[in-house]
Amino acid sequence: MEDINISNEENVLSNQIFDRFKKIPLLDKYQAYQLLDNEWNKISIDLEIIQTEGFEATKKVDPNMVIKKKKGIEKEVQEGWVGHVIPFEIVQNRFFKGELEQIEQKATRISSINSEYTDIIESLSEEDKEGIKDLLNDTDDAFVPKEVAKKAKKIRAQKLKLTENMTEYKIIKVDDLQKEEKQLRKEIKEENIKLHIETKKKIESLTDDEVRELLEIKWINPLVDQIAKMPEELIRTFSKQIQVLEEKYKITFLDVMTQTKEYQEKISSIIDELDGNKFDMEGLEEFKKLIKE
Repeated sequence: MEDINISNEENVLSNQIFDRFKKIPLLDKYQAYQLLDNEWNKISIDLEIIQTEGFEATKKVDPNMVIKKKKGIEKEVQEGWVGHVIPFEIVQNRFFKGELEQIEQKATRISSINSEYTDIIESLSEEDKEGIKDLLNDTDDAFVPKEVAKKAKKIRAQKLKLTENMTEYKIIKVDDLQKEEKQLRKEIKEENIKLHIETKKKIESLTDDEVRELLEIKWINPLVDQIAKMPEELIRTFSKQIQVLEEKYKITFLDVMTQTKEYQEKISSIIDELDGNKFDMEGLEEFKKLIKE
């Protein structure tokens, strides 16, 4: 990597692409080159960093500086870290897949809980909604968490025997969902922070072989994936063009001739029913001959 001639390497790769695409005439080699050029702009930046700062630059992280407004004043503050060369996302997908899946499962559960809120609201009659007006927002399409919690506490204190169709039961259900959602959000936040720290440590302790593997994922895989999709895109485009042609020629020549003959016969029969002076009738007869030619 340190010895690669960056300005010349893209030409070397593009020539290789052109040679390989000679055997696949249906695919556009210039489209493949454009895909390479798009990715090369990113790759060349990384190569310049590695050649300027050394291979160890791939194992560094930088402060993630963001602009935040506090009391009307914008200020640049650090919010975590970013990979100097290798993105955190790639490292996490390669080495922390289990942790990512666990966070994703909890996020999915939160989405499910939000759907349950909606289902509960939709199960309430207008009379029910009127009775718990203080627990709903102004548009009656969401619960007010704080008010639900207070109401649920009172209901639980009464130790009523509740059934699913009762409004009190639904309020308790919403309160339970809110507590679950709050706990899940807390866990997701904590796990994301932990994962972020672990990812930073992993980048800083990567072996040279791991770096090369991750650079392949960052540099090569996107290009390979895009080129691999070219046949699918070609077939999809070809299919759309066939559909357009099919629609364009939906009415066949035979259909046109048949319809023309029908129209000729209809016009002739209408002419036969017309009456007029000698010159008018002679003209109509000539017109009949004309449309039958």
